Amino acid sequence: MPEYTFFDPNEDLSTSMTFEPIKDGTYDCVLNTHNWKQTNSGTGMYLEMEYAIMGGDFDGRLVWNRLNLVNKNEQAVLIAREQLAEFCRAVGCEQALASEKELLQFMANCWGKKVQVKVKNQQRKNDPDRVDLVVKSVKRMPEEASTPKKKPAKEKDVDPKDPDKLPF
Repeated sequence: MPEYTFFDPNEDLSTSMTFEPIKDGTYDCVLNTHNWKQTNSGTGMYLEMEYAIMGGDFDGRLVWNRLNLVNKNEQAVLIAREQLAEFCRAVGCEQALASEKELLQFMANCWGKKVQVKVKNQQRKNDPDRVDLVVKSVKRMPEEASTPKKKPAKEKDVDPKDPDKLPF
């Protein structure tokens, strides 16, 4: 039996995959997961949403959006609520969520939902040498991109006397 090496640290692992910054733009994405996390200061909570880009030069790359839903900064909460409402509309939810538990259940049900995410590279105010990729908006996928269209049956292919040629 030939010897099998699970991993060789001397193997040339350089690939064509680069991690250049994701460019500003709108990307077709899928919601991978979400997490409910405590802020670094310990005084609030945020919803972290992870999207994967589908297709194009950045296929498979991840984008995160962090929504400060519980925070001392009222402006941060307002922005987060606006972004959460935008996401809800993009996935077709227009019902009120009565609790944190309902929000987290709703988010779990949204895993795999496709949306268009607009991102922009933005310099940090407190550290101009660092750039963050910021989610600017989330929109509903265009119908033709989100739902595969069924090929309509041709009239000549349908023969009610032959069950093998029925369109259902």
